[in-house]
Amino acid sequence: MLVDDPDGEDAGAPFFSTHKITPPKGEKNVIQVRALSAKQHCRWRLELDYLADGRRQTMMISAPGDKPFEVTGRADDSAYAGVYLNPIDGCRAKDGTKTDRLRITGAEYAQMMRDGRTCPY
Repeated sequence: MLVDDPDGEDAGAPFFSTHKITPPKGEKNVIQVRALSAKQHCRWRLELDYLADGRRQTMMISAPGDKPFEVTGRADDSAYAGVYLNPIDGCRAKDGTKTDRLRITGAEYAQMMRDGRTCPY
């Protein structure tokens, strides 16, 4: 279990502290990891302890390029200073001119979402 835990408080016991997987020799297992972040941003690598040939070993698992895994929490839309809209939606600036990227405030974006619109104007 992965927990966004900047204060060092444990939200529950990690799954593998009370469970273990014992595959037959040569069998492969897939372990799915789900990570959620209640706060702004979280980076991590997985440290896997395992027994092989009677010896305890450790493997560090990273994202491609030996980078940490990352997840970003979602803030209230109005909390963002700016939101860039996709030009494919055909949004135009307030004066009607077409732009490559339309930047609006988070508050404008939140209102747009409440109204069910894809463009603010």
